[in-house]
Amino acid sequence: VVPAILEVKKQVKSLQQDINLELKAGVYLYDGEVSNVIRCTDRAHIACASIKKKYDIDYKFYDAELGGHLARKQFIIDNLVEALANKYIQIYYQPIVRSLTGEVCGWEALVRWIDPNKGTVYPNEFISVLEEYHLIHKLECYVMEEVISTFAKMEKAGMREAVPVSINLSRIDFEIIDIASYMNELLDKYQVKKELFHLEITESALTKNPEFIREQISRIRNCGIKVWMDDFGSGYSSLNVLKNYEFDLVKIDMEFLRGFDVNDNGKIILKHAISMLKNLGFHTLAEGVETKEQYDFLRSLGCELIQGYYIGRPVPLEEGCEQISLDRKSVV
Repeated sequence: VVPAILEVKKQVKSLQQDINLELKAGVYLYDGEVSNVIRCTDRAHIACASIKKKYDIDYKFYDAELGGHLARKQFIIDNLVEALANKYIQIYYQPIVRSLTGEVCGWEALVRWIDPNKGTVYPNEFISVLEEYHLIHKLECYVMEEVISTFAKMEKAGMREAVPVSINLSRIDFEIIDIASYMNELLDKYQVKKELFHLEITESALTKNPEFIREQISRIRNCGIKVWMDDFGSGYSSLNVLKNYEFDLVKIDMEFLRGFDVNDNGKIILKHAISMLKNLGFHTLAEGVETKEQYDFLRSLGCELIQGYYIGRPVPLEEGCEQISLDRKSVV
């Protein structure tokens, strides 16, 4: 099979003029298990589709791993609406602290899908699938309303733990819904202060249709809602993004902390990155902090906010608030 695919690829290349066409092939080896011809061709097509954006791979055989991956993907697509309706998708909160005092000054809202039959479906499995099928806005709208309604209750109850919470957005959200209008509708509906909520946008989300995204960010900020740039340093366009976009805070990607104890390269980059961000007028937050040494180093550089497992893992809000209360009592 493979020699035949490579020969066809060679012939296709010989016929090309100014247009570069890439030949991709999906192969399903008939083993007698599936008798339906259409299902056999579907599996070959699925194998081919799996390498669509992998330019160094010419062909792919359908196998059990690929079949399992597709089954998980189909589960996510088929069960999203039910998971949202039954609140199988839960909001967990990871604390953010001020580096100088260690005081919790915010949360990041993160999602956990806990299916009663399948168990936990992790974000790195379902977020990318929902983005691929343009369903991510259903999740984000759910998260925004859940968070805002919860914090409205906390604010009305006069709870001291009602510190601001940040909510992650996908680039695709901006293409499907009007984020600024939707947030304002929720804030009016639940009668809660907009200062309690921040929106996070990853650096990678800013690379496509930049003018449109820039306009949407401006609209959100003009509504009085702060916008944070997430994962600074994870891509190749970071400096241009800082030059062209207005953000209230920049979250520094955890990759800079990898190998912290092995060499000083990450420390040098962090030192100059934080200095540059402060000079540009951005507030700074470092995520992925896992040790006291990392915490102390970032504090010495003037990084204002810290987030990571050293501070606390994502937990249900009630558990997080109890932990804050315990910490305050220990200080007193």
